[in-house]
Amino acid sequence: TLKPRERVVNGEEKLKRLKASGDIRLDAGAFKALWDNRELLSARFKEKTNGNTTFIYCDGTVLRSPFGNRCVLYFYFLDGAWDWDFNWLDSVWDVSDPSAVLASKS
Repeated sequence: TLKPRERVVNGEEKLKRLKASGDIRLDAGAFKALWDNRELLSARFKEKTNGNTTFIYCDGTVLRSPFGNRCVLYFYFLDGAWDWDFNWLDSVWDVSDPSAVLASKS
C-alpha cells in the first residue's frame, strides 16, 4: 500500500488504502486457521524484507482495546520459530509489514 517514494504509512491510512483496493483481506478467522496450521505456511513468509523480519498482517478484522485503540493481528518467523502479536493502527508501517490478501478477487 506504499505509494512511490513513500517509505512508511500510518496503519489507519494503510487500512483505508486496502479497503479502497477491493482486495479481500484475511481476517481473524483466517489468522487462527493459519496459526493452527503453521506447517502449511509458505516458506516465503519466513523470508526477510530488506534484511528485516517480515510481519504478515491479517487486517480483515480490526480489534479494539478497552481504551479505544485499534489494532490488527500479525504473525512472523524469527529465530527459527513462528510467533504472533498485534500492532496498533496509529503506528507507522513500512515495507516489512505486508497484509495477507487473497490472490484473486474471483
